[in-house]
Amino acid sequence: MKVKCFGCTASIEADGADAVADAFVVHGQESHSWSYPEEAIRNYARNYAEASERLTASTERLPEIGDMTVHPVTDDRVGDWRSVIGVSCFVIAPPFRRHGLASALLDRVIADASARGASWIEGYPLNAPDASDAGHFRGPRSMYDARGFEPIAVRECDTVVRRAPG
Repeated sequence: MKVKCFGCTASIEADGADAVADAFVVHGQESHSWSYPEEAIRNYARNYAEASERLTASTERLPEIGDMTVHPVTDDRVGDWRSVIGVSCFVIAPPFRRHGLASALLDRVIADASARGASWIEGYPLNAPDASDAGHFRGPRSMYDARGFEPIAVRECDTVVRRAPG
């Protein structure tokens, strides 16, 4: 399994989701000064690796999809979701892309953030994404701009964009 670092251009590879998560944490500790909790870093690596593995299925875009429901984040769905809320990626299966799912998910995060006690919502769109739909896995910059996110830091690979909830 393979994970691309969100802080630099490194690619970390290991056998299995847990091993790649361990290797990614080590990379982060040695190469970056992230303030994210270790479990958040592990989740990013595990989710990225598992999503990449799922892409072996059909990638043909469906002409239409059924109704979607985006649920609020509740205590039974995820642990601690306060402080800054970081939207690090949108894993949308290829047949369901370009139907507004990422926008709907981001809108749900924005709608729920105040009630969760968040001070800020952040996104991390890539500065130079691949031309493919998959290259926008963090969401296109235009999606954040349209929702009032402001750039606060330009890094090597991405730009940190932030807005207040509500």
